[in-house]
Amino acid sequence: MSQTFPSPQNLSKPFVGHLPEWGRDPVGLLEAGALLGKVFELKLQKRTIVGYSPAWNKAILSDLETFISKGSLSGVVPYLNGGIIMEDAPEHKGRKAVLLNHFAMQPMGNYRTALRDSFAANVPLGEFDALEWANIAVMRALNAVFFSGQFSEALLFQYLAPLRKGFPAPMLPRPILFHRFNAEILRLLKRRTLEPTQDVLSHISSLPGVLEEIRVALGAAHDTTTHTLAWAIWELTHLPKFQERELLPLVIKE
Repeated sequence: MSQTFPSPQNLSKPFVGHLPEWGRDPVGLLEAGALLGKVFELKLQKRTIVGYSPAWNKAILSDLETFISKGSLSGVVPYLNGGIIMEDAPEHKGRKAVLLNHFAMQPMGNYRTALRDSFAANVPLGEFDALEWANIAVMRALNAVFFSGQFSEALLFQYLAPLRKGFPAPMLPRPILFHRFNAEILRLLKRRTLEPTQDVLSHISSLPGVLEEIRVALGAAHDTTTHTLAWAIWELTHLPKFQERELLPLVIKE
């Protein structure tokens, strides 16, 4: 891409660009860039173009004929370096279609009860830390939907923990932890041959590269869902009218 975009130069350092600021205060760095326009540049490991409008998201994620991810920042994060995230066009389109078949209306209907039961069992009582609650609640919900709650909770918590830490923690290799994670997935896959269940693992168990797809899906789903849920709770505390019975469903759908 030869086009240039505005960049928060005041936060850039010689030789390393925005990497130190990305590790110290990523939200502040993104906010500084957003003040310059809806599309801006950062100097992370390489030139990075950032956009944050709905139109930008649609353009990037729906243009399956030119989708390119190899060489992106995801490639240096073990949790995201694999599966469909690293599948460029033209193969990306076919892989996405196959995976979406398992997240269509009918399979998602099977997950609804597991999600409802999981969150019902984790309703906070009294005053609580929204982010910490969301972190545990989402992890358990993912366990329920992906593995029918059969994955070792302690191992899943340990596996996802580095994603909740600042840069460069998510980028560090963890071969022993990943080996244990893979072994647990293989154990459950073997169990599925004897006891099929209505969960994500069962639905995609026959796909080539299922280990990578599960790893990437968990890595991508946990942190994003956790923070979305925590921020939604925070916003609701400041907007009491949306806590009313007729308006709350709108917040949940959003």
